[in-house]
Amino acid sequence: GDIVTMRGMSAPPRPVAVTLQAVCAVLCLPQTWAYARGVLHQTGIVRQLQAIRRESVPPEAMRALRVCTKDPAMSVASVSRSNRAAGAIAAWCHALAKRAP
Repeated sequence: GDIVTMRGMSAPPRPVAVTLQAVCAVLCLPQTWAYARGVLHQTGIVRQLQAIRRESVPPEAMRALRVCTKDPAMSVASVSRSNRAAGAIAAWCHALAKRAP
């Protein structure tokens, strides 16, 4: 599916790259495409992300997430045009950022 497509991207479109940068921020990983591709290879990554609670995300990770979600390239519509799975992940990131204090 679309996650497999993202894994195979050597140079992802900016909306996809920013979205996965946000995921890496939440997971407290370096915000690089190399790490993002590794995350995409994890079994059950979508369930793992869905299980994350805002309270468990460190403040510095939440700040990095907010920086990503403010990037116009990370609008859900823009990301969804590049890759449907990335669009769903972007929507999750935006929801997590909005719930933050």
